[in-house]
Amino acid sequence: MRPVAPMAMPHKAARDTELKGLKVKEGTPLMVNLYALLHDEKVWKDPNRFVPERFLKRDGVDELKKMERYYFPFGAGRRVCPGIELAKIEVAVALANLVNSFEWRNAVEGQPPDLSETLCPLLEMKTPLVARIVPR
Repeated sequence: MRPVAPMAMPHKAARDTELKGLKVKEGTPLMVNLYALLHDEKVWKDPNRFVPERFLKRDGVDELKKMERYYFPFGAGRRVCPGIELAKIEVAVALANLVNSFEWRNAVEGQPPDLSETLCPLLEMKTPLVARIVPR
């Protein structure tokens, strides 16, 4: 739902270039606002809702293109995480085991978790997420 850090690691422009009509000189520090990319309502329908289905392959290619252009869980470019392929497999296996082995419930029955956050260098939830985990 949210990046750990709202801003990506700083980069520098390797050469003079133009970005959406803005001239960028060589050596200019650049930072990508990951939070803004993930919450852009022009790109994501209802960006503040937890909708994992939005990342499933659909008939159209548009959704996959959107994900490739606006979702960077492992970074991008030359500094992309070198363990990306292993991480994708490991996360899938670990998550599948957790979902299979436990029943996950909100600590307060019938009330969805509060996903609001405080804005600081690292995103923090205003109210810590508390779950009740019951072995199956």
